[in-house]
Amino acid sequence: MGQRLLPIDVAEVAYYFSANKLTYLKTYADKQYVLDYSLDELEHILDPRRFYRANRQFIVSLKAVQKIYLYFTSKLKVDLNPAAEEDFELSAWRPTPLVVA
Repeated sequence: MGQRLLPIDVAEVAYYFSANKLTYLKTYADKQYVLDYSLDELEHILDPRRFYRANRQFIVSLKAVQKIYLYFTSKLKVDLNPAAEEDFELSAWRPTPLVVA
């Protein structure tokens, strides 16, 4: 934040996303912060039992997923808590731990 670093416990993170060539994290308290890591770097650091690389723009905490809807024939629409600023979609054909039969 500005010229200072702010430690945030990973348990407070709902999801990470990229927008406008920057990487952000969104907390469950609906606060947003810029990161110095790319999503590719985060994907290798984060615990895969808690976070999932859903697409090129999002890494989500499994706890942040509220609902999953069929969206057209080959997509799934996912509601996150807190809500993402843009629709969050993923391929229905890609294997995903977000969907439980």
